[in-house]
Amino acid sequence: MKAAAEFAKRIELKQESGSLSSRDFLRLRALLMIICAASWRGTDKAGEKPKDRTSLQVLPVEGDANSWPYVLGRLIFKVFGGSKPAIRSLKLDSVHDQLPADLLECWATCFWCLHACLCARLSPGERTKIQRHILPLMEQVYRRTHLSKDELLAASITDVMDGMSIQYADRLGIDPEALSRAHRSACERIFS
Repeated sequence: MKAAAEFAKRIELKQESGSLSSRDFLRLRALLMIICAASWRGTDKAGEKPKDRTSLQVLPVEGDANSWPYVLGRLIFKVFGGSKPAIRSLKLDSVHDQLPADLLECWATCFWCLHACLCARLSPGERTKIQRHILPLMEQVYRRTHLSKDELLAASITDVMDGMSIQYADRLGIDPEALSRAHRSACERIFS
């Protein structure tokens, strides 16, 4: 949690100085992946100790202010959310005539993380809370990347999302196919 808080502070400072760069998005992607690695599909309720949980998996799916859907959501919100999102101060080198691959990979990681929050096995009450925060944020993220529907559905995005599913879906208790369908559905809904 300390790393996430420090990253959020760094983003604030970079936003104020107008110096947010693609390197900051590499850091965001790395941090999101670390959070996913530290997450698990269960809660810390007494008696719930799946045998495949490791000592590194410290973030439960719910029942804690720092459950992984909230941690991921807060981190992504820091960059993409609100009325003055940090992404607006992103400075890209004018050398490229297209977006750098590492930036697209970061955005794909953000999309995956948001859908993971929505596809997680949550109690009905927790699902309602997560949806209330994540659904509007997801639309902001999709729109603020300025990618077209075709770009969002291109292999440059979906391959990264599939890789995230291979790496993290089982530990988080997420159905990879449901997550892929959710991404396609979001693209249809947002860009219809």
